Amino acid sequence: MIERLEALKSKKFSNATELRNALKNDSQLRNEVEALSKYFLGRSVSGCGNCFFDAYMELINRKKMEEKSKFQLPRGIVLYDPINKDANKILTAANCTDELALYHLKYNPNCRKYFSGLPENIDELIAAFDCSNEPEAVKERKQREPKTTD
Repeated sequence: MIERLEALKSKKFSNATELRNALKNDSQLRNEVEALSKYFLGRSVSGCGNCFFDAYMELINRKKMEEKSKFQLPRGIVLYDPINKDANKILTAANCTDELALYHLKYNPNCRKYFSGLPENIDELIAAFDCSNEPEAVKERKQREPKTTD
């Protein structure tokens, strides 16, 4: 089964849409995700495309971070990069880190409703989130916005 998992990890998709389409149209890929999920994750995957997507992400990110995230995202929820559509910024329950969750909450405040668990000091964490490497699209949008003075 390890070999099958490694084969799954070696498949490369250029973006989330390509992966989503592959999971939708390739029954062999879906069957493999289902079999590997039963073996490695101890659960069945069926039904919605988000569940397969989430299971796929969890399988390829099996080496979870040692530190558990303060943020909880339910299985089946997939948050896409709201700024640059970067596939590396896709957030699922399988790859939920504090940094990635704060990125999504900072640049898409409406996604807060999708989290099943947030720290009590969430607003402080978002405000303090390091924007030194702020996405270019955000910098450009801020420059275009009219400045208001009181």
